[in-house]
Amino acid sequence: GLDIGNGYGYVSLLENPKNDPIPLLPASLSTQGMPTTAYVKPPNGEQIDVFSDGRAAEQKYARTPQQLVYAAKTRLPELTLKIPGIERPVQAGHIYAAAAHDLLVLAEKELANKGIPPVYDVVFTFPAAFADNVPVLEIMQENLGNGKPIQVLSRLPEPAAVAIDYLHYMQHIAPEQIRIKKNEFTVLVYDLGHGTFDTAIVTAQSEGTPYKMHAKDGLEEVGGKDFDNVLLQKQYGFEPQNEIQRAEIMREAVKAKIALTDDNSYLASVMNQQNEYCEVEITRERFEKLGEPLVFQTLEVVQKMLEEAEEK
Repeated sequence: GLDIGNGYGYVSLLENPKNDPIPLLPASLSTQGMPTTAYVKPPNGEQIDVFSDGRAAEQKYARTPQQLVYAAKTRLPELTLKIPGIERPVQAGHIYAAAAHDLLVLAEKELANKGIPPVYDVVFTFPAAFADNVPVLEIMQENLGNGKPIQVLSRLPEPAAVAIDYLHYMQHIAPEQIRIKKNEFTVLVYDLGHGTFDTAIVTAQSEGTPYKMHAKDGLEEVGGKDFDNVLLQKQYGFEPQNEIQRAEIMREAVKAKIALTDDNSYLASVMNQQNEYCEVEITRERFEKLGEPLVFQTLEVVQKMLEEAEEK
């Protein structure tokens, strides 16, 4: 299973249908995933670096953020991207391919460590917003292997994959007292990704057709990255002076967001307008307040989808 996300990618192996899939990422990446921000090398843009030698491109090229491409998956409909310092537009599919390739390289290494032969039968997932955009899905599939002998068994909207996984959990893994015996289960999926928000009502089925998507909606421009933006920019008090400073603030924002999952506060180290480092304390309460309008946007979309589904 291959999920090339807008901020992080994940790959796992399903060997035994009664068990959870096996993560195929190094331990240092397995909780969050592989960063999928890509660095496009000047001047011709033919070389694209995502993750190599245990380091992400966004770390290696922090001093030249203008050539970094974020949320490549949501930019696939653009087909080509104009990047500062690159002579000609870069194919969005090539950036997606570089992320897929590096995920598969990590998976191959983990399989070898476990004594399992390489696996190239793949199911890949995509945002529900792309479900009716066949040309974009074909671009994703064409660029998936990047030189590897990939056999695409299926491609799934991300909410459908979630519903199928949850049905599997409820049938085989959940505590005995809440397990279900039936072969289908209907859920409302709320999927707030790094670059997009998806919601759908899906019936997952373990016999016959794997899923039925009854209704779907989403926000292509709202995701985790927007919580990063409000977190330190509004807390910080001024706009970054250049791209390097902006990228530095966003990296610190991501750290803060993750830390506030478990902790009530986070001490961020950021540069002020006098180019001096200062510490900014961010509380979970403050973060929730800043992110509240974004959450309300997603809930309005969910409510609208529910009303449309009810009419059907």
